[in-house]
Amino acid sequence: RPVPNIRFRAHGTNNGKGDAITAITCGNDGTIPMSAAQGVEGMRPQRMSSLILLTGGEDGSVKQWEILSQESLSFGTRMEHWPRLSTQRMQRRCHLFPGHNGPVTTLAHQSAYDSSKFLSCGRDGSIFLWSAASGDELFGMDGFSENISSLACIGRDLLVTNGMGQYVCVNDFGIDEDAASEGYDLEW
Repeated sequence: RPVPNIRFRAHGTNNGKGDAITAITCGNDGTIPMSAAQGVEGMRPQRMSSLILLTGGEDGSVKQWEILSQESLSFGTRMEHWPRLSTQRMQRRCHLFPGHNGPVTTLAHQSAYDSSKFLSCGRDGSIFLWSAASGDELFGMDGFSENISSLACIGRDLLVTNGMGQYVCVNDFGIDEDAASEGYDLEW
């Protein structure tokens, strides 16, 4: 049975008791620089790095965490999560994104190279685009006939989802509204 380096309750009332994590994805580098050294007199500096982790819960919220990893010669690798307490906040990033009316089913970054925005979708048939820094909802989409269990971004403009029965839905945000209202005419 695997033993995790760290584990923590991420969602639910009473500090995580009761509600499960329903979606998870890793982001890019965190807010702590990769080469941050903590100098202790007489000891070799330790290398610290951080990565962003997003979790979605049964409660309909998304939470953003910073996973800190610290390497030292005497202790090996030590990992922690941040924020640890409900009163603590991340630097230059929001921690809580409430929005879905039901479990969050999938989380994805809009781009592999840009962690400033991410998407969440839920069993309530909605999709939200969030600002990771401010916590603002930048865009919302609903009206899907079924719950959305998966989504993917192709570049910065194409969003691919399920949520409409047997159909794959491709949404093109790179086309202007006038052209979209005229529809697409595909010639094979």
